[in-house]
Amino acid sequence: MLNRAVALVAITAFAIGTTLLRLVSASPLMPPPITSQTCSMDQHWNTLDVTFVNDSPKPVRKVRFAVTTASGVLTMIDDVGQYTPGEIVRHRLRTKLKFLYIYGNTRCVPVSVRFQDGTTWQNPSVPSEMEQALPQTPRSRVAFSQCFVGNAIYMNFRNIAQESATEVDLGLVQHDLLVARFREKGTFSPGTLIRREFGYGSMGNVLGDDMMRNRCIVLGVHYLSGATWSNPSPPPQALKGIPFTVTPEDSLAPLTILGCRASSSSSDYNGDWSVTYRNTSSKSMVSADFAIVMHGIIEAAAQDLHNLAPGDGNTTRFLLDDPHVYHPRCVPLRATYADGSTWINPLFASKTSTSD
Repeated sequence: MLNRAVALVAITAFAIGTTLLRLVSASPLMPPPITSQTCSMDQHWNTLDVTFVNDSPKPVRKVRFAVTTASGVLTMIDDVGQYTPGEIVRHRLRTKLKFLYIYGNTRCVPVSVRFQDGTTWQNPSVPSEMEQALPQTPRSRVAFSQCFVGNAIYMNFRNIAQESATEVDLGLVQHDLLVARFREKGTFSPGTLIRREFGYGSMGNVLGDDMMRNRCIVLGVHYLSGATWSNPSPPPQALKGIPFTVTPEDSLAPLTILGCRASSSSSDYNGDWSVTYRNTSSKSMVSADFAIVMHGIIEAAAQDLHNLAPGDGNTTRFLLDDPHVYHPRCVPLRATYADGSTWINPLFASKTSTSD
């Protein structure tokens, strides 16, 4: 697809000589004109704090960032202004995604830049539109433009078939397992954007964490004409949650669990869970991910952002929306070090077929 696009641009530039310089300036082969330095969420204001540098020799008018994690692209966000060459920009950008802060290790990847003179740059590796950035279900003729797990499950999609659909069967996949399923009925006209928000309700344990590798899929479609389409290779179901067997603690793990407790939730009280741990590695640690396992499934997963020198420890607490607490076990999932390297629990990594 990229080679076709580059070839098309080259042919157009050859045919229209007067625009050759503009197209060359927009070539994906040029060095990235923007360097993203920081990308972090503010939990209280639900904003994204971004620091970037205009490395190009031209003033920049607009930058589009893809906010990404290990689960892929979460959202796109634009920064509009006038940024001179070499300028360091520090901005707080508002996002519509609630609970985006629960995703650790977010990155703000520049995907497109518009310069003051009207020329543009496009990241050759990451599309600038969500429909192209998100994984889609082949041959379903349904295109997702949002797939986000926060305080609810948010799905935006379009019927890209030439006929109206009357039913769309949607699913949420985590760790290659189908953990939630939604059957939407109505009239879905071709091209119309459909926005849906699904509360957790009586579903299994849908986890909002970047290590879960969330993916929205289409399981089936019914059309007004009576025609139907069914996903020929749906993932295995785990509608009660992701199963996990706790084994004796790995002596080579860089984290030692010292304590694990949980309290149940009720109609007027949010439960919580806490883990006490120590950095037993030889390197400084900047974050650690944990899961709490009960009933043989992962009940919750969360990240503790805390700088820990070798030998240091910490106790951290997270929300737990579960009225039934029974023999909780806390398990380390990932450790991120100050040098940028990571450790992932091999028992957890084996549940995932894709890599970071």
